[in-house]
Amino acid sequence: MGQINERGKPHVIVVREGAVQSLLKDAGTFVTVVAVIGTGKLLESSAMQWMGFVMLCLSVLSFAIQEDRQLTVAEARARLDEIEREQCDGDAA
Repeated sequence: MGQINERGKPHVIVVREGAVQSLLKDAGTFVTVVAVIGTGKLLESSAMQWMGFVMLCLSVLSFAIQEDRQLTVAEARARLDEIEREQCDGDAA
C-alpha cells in the first residue's frame, strides 16, 4: 500500500517513459478502441460500437488533462528522499 501525504492522497511517482514505451502505450489504446468498435460492427451491436466511442472519448480526455508528473530516475530518487525525511520528521514529533 502506498504512503499517504499530508493532504490524504497517496504519493505517486512515475519514472519518465521513453518514446518507444509511449508509442506502444498509445498504440495499445488505439488498437483496443478499434477492436471494440470493429467487433461491434461485425456483430452489428450498436451498444458495443457506442462503448468503443465512449472509450475513445475517455482516452482523449485523459490524455488532454494529463499532468506532467513524470520524473527522471534522479528526480524520483530526490523526491523519495524528501518523502522519507517528511515521514521521519512526522514520526519524531
